[in-house]
Amino acid sequence: MKNAFLIVMMLFPQILLGSQTKILLKAQEQWSGYQSCSEQVKNELELINCLSPYLSSKITRVEKGKLASFLIMEFSFSELRICDDKKDLVPMRNVKDEIYFCMSVLGNKSKLPGYVIFEAEKNSYRIKAIKYNF
Repeated sequence: MKNAFLIVMMLFPQILLGSQTKILLKAQEQWSGYQSCSEQVKNELELINCLSPYLSSKITRVEKGKLASFLIMEFSFSELRICDDKKDLVPMRNVKDEIYFCMSVLGNKSKLPGYVIFEAEKNSYRIKAIKYNF
């Protein structure tokens, strides 16, 4: 059975890529919404209300604060992309109901590699964590 699956995936890789691309598009919508909340950093309550639909409801208030702090500190990020496990910074292990996509933290002179972890929730994917190397 496993061999049949591998043969199908070799002959029709667009099946796997198609579903991953659909998830990437949903994740990109959440990612764009998260980044658009940067306009609310002057008012903490408005920022938290803005971020609420984009962040996982399963993370703690402290973790939500860390995710908000990226916007408060005016971090700039690239668009999401499907990770290349050989070249990109990726999680050490996969967790059920989570998916990650790579991005870069954009600086004045450099790009720092990173990824965003999304958690399946309410027929969507919500941001659980942002990880990057510095």
